[in-house]
Amino acid sequence: MKKSYFVDGAMALALACTLVGCSKDDLSSGEVSTNSSIDAASDQNWQMLNTGKVNIGINKDAGESYSVKLYANDPFVNNEGTVLAEGTVTSGNTFTSTFTYPTADTTFYAAYKDSKGYTYVKAVRVDNNAITTSFGTESSANAKSNISRATSSSEMLPGVETPNFASYKTGTVELTNSNATVDWNGDANYTTKIKISSGKSWSGAIDILGKEGDHARTLYIEGTWNLGSASQLLGSNGVIVVANGGEIVIPSGATLQGYGDARIYVAPGGKISGNGNLTFANGTNYSYNAGDISVTTINNNGGKFYNYGTMTSANLEGSSTGSIFENHGKMFIENCGNNAYNSEIRNACWLECTNMKAVNLYLGPNSYTHGENLEMGGGTANISSNAILDMTGNISLNNTTISGPTSEDFALIQFGTISYCNASLVKNNVHISVEEGKTDTPNTPYWNFTSGFNHYSWSTDVIGTGNADIIQKGQAQVVIPGGEYSDGNCSVGYNYNSKKNEADYTPATEIEENKQTYTYAFEDTQNNTDYDLNDVVITIKDNEQNSNKLDISLVALGGTKFVKMYLGGNVLFNDKELHSVFGVSRDVMVNTGAEGGVTKSAVTTTIDKPSNFDFSNPGLVLYASTTGNITLATQGQDPHAIAVPGIWAWPLEKIIITKAYANFETFAKDGSHQTAKDWYNYPTTGKVYTE
Repeated sequence: MKKSYFVDGAMALALACTLVGCSKDDLSSGEVSTNSSIDAASDQNWQMLNTGKVNIGINKDAGESYSVKLYANDPFVNNEGTVLAEGTVTSGNTFTSTFTYPTADTTFYAAYKDSKGYTYVKAVRVDNNAITTSFGTESSANAKSNISRATSSSEMLPGVETPNFASYKTGTVELTNSNATVDWNGDANYTTKIKISSGKSWSGAIDILGKEGDHARTLYIEGTWNLGSASQLLGSNGVIVVANGGEIVIPSGATLQGYGDARIYVAPGGKISGNGNLTFANGTNYSYNAGDISVTTINNNGGKFYNYGTMTSANLEGSSTGSIFENHGKMFIENCGNNAYNSEIRNACWLECTNMKAVNLYLGPNSYTHGENLEMGGGTANISSNAILDMTGNISLNNTTISGPTSEDFALIQFGTISYCNASLVKNNVHISVEEGKTDTPNTPYWNFTSGFNHYSWSTDVIGTGNADIIQKGQAQVVIPGGEYSDGNCSVGYNYNSKKNEADYTPATEIEENKQTYTYAFEDTQNNTDYDLNDVVITIKDNEQNSNKLDISLVALGGTKFVKMYLGGNVLFNDKELHSVFGVSRDVMVNTGAEGGVTKSAVTTTIDKPSNFDFSNPGLVLYASTTGNITLATQGQDPHAIAVPGIWAWPLEKIIITKAYANFETFAKDGSHQTAKDWYNYPTTGKVYTE
């Protein structure tokens, strides 16, 4: 059932003039639209604000006090934050407060500030009119944090046993033209183990390396093998060992391809170089590098490859599902896994990749992974304690879970821009910074990303119970030793000066804060009015310096009646009639765009906050001559006075609210507040006051 609240043109105006005398509603003024009406559901209560409870636990350094805040917005967007609640809490305790919020909004941002001035933020949601979240674990509240503890990469990525390179030399014979092409057939030149000795070289293909099974060959290289223009197949169960001082040269256009369970081992001091390609398909075995590989393309093609040396390549491909690259050394790649979401990339030391595409990432403790663009789909990024993932370009995440460590230490992620994010989650102990593209707009990539923090399942809409948080780049109170890779480091480090061998913290970025403002818009007639909701408009917020005081501002007067405003039984603005507060006569309208009206700056008065004050139901009473007392509209009443979240642009004079805000009527017809509940965010251009 719905009701229509309206004024029927000249008849209603004439009656009003007869009974009470005319002011703003003078029939000759034309200020009331004929048949102005608001259709509303009978259960519409006009409530756009609600008051809930927030609980923020802090379990960080024992005995330390922390500043805690609840923001209406992500404070790292433009480094500005609107504060809904704030306080100070000692580690091991919980900050509890009430806060008033728009009923249209469910996502807010809890934060705390540490002793360095660094701010840590996480998205939280209202559940049953409450927010409950925490930072840190109870165990960390009992002791000072060991923020620079070193852990071994073997905790997550144990790697593989180093091949016994020298054992493959036993029983080998020198490669010659005679045995390079001879297969088993009772020939005296037949052998399964051949070598290229130090100081010797071979050019072109070696036919017998393509043999498989019992006929597979082992090639041990101490000299140099140049494939020339040929491509070379290494048959299943075949082995190539590039020993110290040995080298394979793969020229442009040539490919060395291991097939099935073939293995290629590069010992310390060994090399594979050239502008050609290296391909593995290892089956149950693996290939291994402890030397130096530098080629154009490395294709793992469903195999397993372990790097303990140095690898440089334009392309690191995993063209088949199950392709695994595990790095315990240094890797410098232009494109990683660039042909499909098939590659699993594991890094236990130093990996640089300009463009990375992977189904799964495993980043070991104290490792460093750097690049520009990251694209993941359908998998998981597991990141260990003190690991750094630094991708400065576009980040695309589809159905991806980023999982930090569950120990007290954190992983650190530095992203450039979240260009795409769908059904992706971030959980456990991880600090993440995002440089560009930050926005509060729902359903944008960045908003989707931060809303997925501590969201352990998409089957529930409740988030905020885990330790993943957003920070400014470089601004976590964490120290990780590191330096240049050329000095043998596996990480560049974090907040660390390698030359001085000491902590070197990044200066904190200040957040410009303001208290949440709420707008209260009144008609000066209780029923059958013009519904432009600008007869009296005030705003209220907590005082910026003292939350026990309120700043109340008169911002607009669109009526000509004698009016005063009361709060909690006390008259505001020093007991003045509101026109005199602006210094104008009663026949002058202020800040409504009315003909003959004036523009004035808001006038603010500061008062002590009444006990149990509630922004959603502040106890405001507007007294208007010939009308009496007017309070905020409740269920069953017309929208003669409403409370709106934020700094609201009220309708211009003579503009009914349904014209100024096209979605207002839809909102009014739905008493459940499920449709158009944020109508006030979408004004009609030219219909609201904006000066």
